[in-house]
Amino acid sequence: MQEIRHSYNEDPKALFILRISLEAISPPIWRRIQVPGSFTLGGLHRVIQDAMGWDDEHLHAFTLHTIQYGPVSLVADLDMEDEDEYTLDSLGLYEKQRFQYTYDFGDTWDHHIRVSKIRSAAGCSDEDKQYARCLSGKRACPPENSGGPYGYEELLETLKASVIHKQQLPEWLVWLRDFDPDYFALDEVNGLLHSQIQRS
Repeated sequence: MQEIRHSYNEDPKALFILRISLEAISPPIWRRIQVPGSFTLGGLHRVIQDAMGWDDEHLHAFTLHTIQYGPVSLVADLDMEDEDEYTLDSLGLYEKQRFQYTYDFGDTWDHHIRVSKIRSAAGCSDEDKQYARCLSGKRACPPENSGGPYGYEELLETLKASVIHKQQLPEWLVWLRDFDPDYFALDEVNGLLHSQIQRS
């Protein structure tokens, strides 16, 4: 696990409430999170991974105002900006603005991010200034390497058919027999988010 990227030079100027939803998935899979403005885009990447339920096994990028931001390993090869050089406070975000986060360039999980609200960090608790927090959400994240939105849809149909017809799951799906696509536990997500700064 990577350490969360956070600017300690000064307190955040704002707290950003973001709604993150997976595109091309129905019923929708989404999370509403609060993130201190001192988090870099690299830090927001870690927040999204934990809030959504991904395992950070693949590459990723943000797209904002036609500019792409990603990990330093991709910056030179793909003409991206270094995501760890930009805090949320520095990006000039405004309410109702939308931008994109793409995870896994093979399966192409596109996440739609909407800035729902921007609150001044003045007078907020030290915990709100230091940690990201999930406020609400719906449904479980798709399993890694499940083939993108269309592959995931087929996977769910296979799981559903095996239950309806009491069929044995194909061998390649046995590890998913306990997967619940409707599962979401707010406390579990916030436990992960609260531990981020201590990770190495």
